[in-house]
Amino acid sequence: MRNRVIAVANKEFIHIRRDPRTLLIVVLIPVLMIMLYGYALTLDVNHIATAVVDFDKTQISRDFISKFSNSRYFDIDFYPERVSDLKSLIDLGRVSVGIVIPPDFSKKITSGRPADVQALLDGSNSNTAAITQSYVNIISSQYGLAKASESLAKIGPLKNVNLNVIKYDPRFWYNPELKSINFLIPGQICIILMMLSTLLTSLSIVGEKESGTIEGLVVSPIRTRELVLGKIIPYIILDFFDIVLVIALGSLWFGVPIRGSLILLFALSFLFLFSALGLGLLVSTVARNAQEAYMMSTFSTMLPTIMLSGYVFPISSMPVALQVLSNVIPAKYFLIIIRGIFLKGVGLSTLWPSALALFIFGVLMVTLSVSRFKKRLT
Repeated sequence: MRNRVIAVANKEFIHIRRDPRTLLIVVLIPVLMIMLYGYALTLDVNHIATAVVDFDKTQISRDFISKFSNSRYFDIDFYPERVSDLKSLIDLGRVSVGIVIPPDFSKKITSGRPADVQALLDGSNSNTAAITQSYVNIISSQYGLAKASESLAKIGPLKNVNLNVIKYDPRFWYNPELKSINFLIPGQICIILMMLSTLLTSLSIVGEKESGTIEGLVVSPIRTRELVLGKIIPYIILDFFDIVLVIALGSLWFGVPIRGSLILLFALSFLFLFSALGLGLLVSTVARNAQEAYMMSTFSTMLPTIMLSGYVFPISSMPVALQVLSNVIPAKYFLIIIRGIFLKGVGLSTLWPSALALFIFGVLMVTLSVSRFKKRLT
């Protein structure tokens, strides 16, 4: 018996050794998972895109701004002249927080009176907004205490010195109550659609190979591009039904507001489906069996969508290499779209770059699928 078991085991080891894809999965997946989780799985929020509206424009206000720019938490890249310009930057997703310094800031600081500082935060990501708010509060409080200490040193400890030099006023836009469900539900919709669409399509051509019906397609007069498009269309219809279903549940059952155009949401969701289905079809042309297609589609959608799309973890806090890699994740762009329409109520004039990225990704995936599929038995 032992010899027979050893013989079967040896046969299986030979099969594994001759199957480079299995060895690649065994080695590559654990390495990629630990690298992704190690670098992307962090609740720290660093390099927050920040804009400052400085109505005071004095040395004191610039000194206050430097406390933010010199920290590792804030990257101040914009200095708009008006609060309305700041709102546009937040709508576009180019900044996460805007700091507004009033015109009498330096006068109040030098006279020992409280100076009002307002922070406008993008609440569409409640986790990032809450952490950012705490950072702004800490830096403002530290600056206020430093100024109070200077006053004490000048006039003496027996004098009345206002310790509340900075009056910090945070305002959370788009999600004023910072309900986590308002930013989690749109993200869940994105993940569900990405995984389901890719998985269903990835099994299409593989299913033809395993059932033997691929032979009928090979001898038929149908062209490759016609076959690929014919494979995609039924899943577009099925997945569009899923879009309606998950959006309805998110809005009606969980109460997540839809402040933008519902028609635009469905139209841009179609682009996202096109991208996801194209990826699934590409997996289907690469995989040799259903099990392999399932593993490849799950690995190519679940981890990147959750870790690198900005669903929970801010992309700006990731290493530069992962930030660059996130640009080829279609879920990143759909998250911008769905959160923008759900929570911000923005239109196509704001969302067109993300829509264009999804269209390009979808065309690329379908083109690669057509080029890979050979109308012959393999």
